[in-house]
Formats: sequence, structure tokens, C-alpha cells
Amino acid sequence: MIFVALILLLLSAGAALAARGISVTKDVIYGKTTEGRPLRMYIYEPEGLGSCAPAFISVHGGAWIEGDLEGNAEFAVFIAELGFKVFDVEYRLSREARWPAQIEDCKTAVRHVRANYREYGIDPGRIMAGGISAGGHLACMLGVVPEGKYEGGGWTWASSSVQAVLNIVGPADLRYYRDPEILATNVNSRAFIDWIDALVPDTRGDYREMLADMSPVSYARPGLCPHLNMYGGIDNVVMYQMGEDYTKLLDKAGVPNTLLVAEGIWHEFSEEMRQATREFCRDFIEEKGFFDPLGK
Repeated sequence: MIFVALILLLLSAGAALAARGISVTKDVIYGKTTEGRPLRMYIYEPEGLGSCAPAFISVHGGAWIEGDLEGNAEFAVFIAELGFKVFDVEYRLSREARWPAQIEDCKTAVRHVRANYREYGIDPGRIMAGGISAGGHLACMLGVVPEGKYEGGGWTWASSSVQAVLNIVGPADLRYYRDPEILATNVNSRAFIDWIDALVPDTRGDYREMLADMSPVSYARPGLCPHLNMYGGIDNVVMYQMGEDYTKLLDKAGVPNTLLVAEGIWHEFSEEMRQATREFCRDFIEEKGFFDPLGK
């Protein structure tokens, strides 16, 4: 009976997507880990996109230690309804591999999508990356880490660049979680450092320098793609002050960016953030000439 109920639930979910004009193709292989395990993605496509659609690399959250493609479906569908072909990608969690496996997998996904742009019917010069929490962190890293660093394998002739970043409550500076004052007063931050301990390559000693290398703030420089960074005003998991620090660095570098701090909001994708996302994505889709058509 449980198996039958599960099948009915999956069929119901598929019917609901079809009613909203969205098709989903599951378990598409975009690459392999160094151990040879296939890396999967789900592709969400709204009706009528044509053969040169804007693409969205969707990265799930879960503190780099958990989360999966099924759990990220609601976010992927939300983005697809805005007019994107969405590639919701899995990546190695920290239980399987430590940093930089996570960003290497995400970069491989971008290169795979760009290399196969004709097959997927997307514009290789209009690829946005986005996600919530740890997914937001990885999306930022896709937007700022120079090409040639943390590239991973496969499709090496294609660019891993993205043309816009949507960061929803993603940590921009992991060094916050080694700040003694924050750790002394913030229970959630102490929990977060456990997740980072599971992620970093080496936990011996004071590894703040390593965390700097893993943080988007360290790569702020002129010429980066536009960002929308959004944080909750009462979020004590990923503090909005990270966003303020990141914004100052992006502003100084002349990078187009917007910071939204949603008052009274904790660690979540609020309605105010959803509306800002709609506007940001609309501008990205409509401003075709703003983005480099070669994806460089």
C-alpha cells in the first residue's frame, strides 16, 4: 500500500506540473565524479520557450551536507515559471567529498549545459546561477571564481562562466563562523561551524585562510556579472551583515548588484524575496544585449 501511495503521489505531482505547462526530465547525466559516479540533473522546461532560451543553473541548499534534487523541485519550478529552462544540478555533498568537490561539480554542470546548448535549446550567453542557503553560496562562487580555478573535469573547452547570480540567504563570507564573538552568542552559528568542519579539506588549526578561499567576498573585482543578494533581517544562521560586506566590495569594484534585507524574515525565501527575484529575472531575460553573447 505504501508503494502504491508513493506512485500515486508522483503521478499527481507530474500532473500538477503538466497543468502548469512545465515538463521535467529527470536523471540527465551531466558528468562524473573522480570515482566515476554519474552526476545527475533535472531539467524543467516551460512551454513555448523556443530554441534559444535563457538558462538557469539551480543549486540546492542543505549546508553542503544534505539536500537533493527532489527537495529542490519547488524552487526549480518557481524559476521555470519565470521563463527559464532550469537545470537543477546535484553535486557531491560533504559526506562524500570535501571542498572543492562541490564547486567543481557545479562548474562542470555549467560547462556541460553550455557545450550542449543546441541540444538543450538555450542561449549559451545567458546563463544565470542561483540557489538558497548553501546553494546561494555555490551560485555566488560560480559568478566570481576565475575560470581555470576549481574547474573539475569534462567539457573543458567550454566556459564555466555565468552571466548573473541569484543568491538567496547564501553565506558570502565563511570566516564569520570562526569569529569568536559570533560563536559565543549565536547557537546556530556554532551548529554551522560543524557543517563547515565537514566541508573544509583540513580542520587542523585556525583555517580562516582556507575559508577565505572558499568565500565569494574574496573574489570581488571589476568585470563580474550582476548579483541579487537577499538575506533575512533576523536570520541568525546566515547573517545579513555578510551581504552588506559583499555589497560594499562589489560596489567598490563597480559590479552591478542589489542587496535586499527582508525585515522580520529568518532563513527562508520570503514573498518579498520572490518578488525581487521576479524583477531581477525579468530584467535578465529582457536585457539581451547586456550580457556577453560568448559567455566569457
